[in-house]
Amino acid sequence: MEQAPFDPYLYVHNTNLEIHLEGKSPVMPVSDNIDKGLTSFADENGYPFALVFPENWRFPYEYVDIGEAYPKLLEYIQSNQQSDTDWYNYGVESGTSKQEKEDWEW
Repeated sequence: MEQAPFDPYLYVHNTNLEIHLEGKSPVMPVSDNIDKGLTSFADENGYPFALVFPENWRFPYEYVDIGEAYPKLLEYIQSNQQSDTDWYNYGVESGTSKQEKEDWEW
């Protein structure tokens, strides 16, 4: 297993594309990412397609935009992930769940 930071990724069968953390590269020879020039894993506004969160992260309630639940996320994205790197610690109480990892059903 590689050293942290890890690269958990998804391979989407019906599109033949991979989704990785920003800054990582496609790894599957059967995917179409490289052929289509899709080697960045963020949208045109810089929003990453994938993020890794700490275990104690309080996820947004259903139907609450992550940017509304975590206002510092926008500064994090606009700074090219250089400032507000702890944005996930500053959730809005009315927008984030109070559940802990122990409460999750597996």
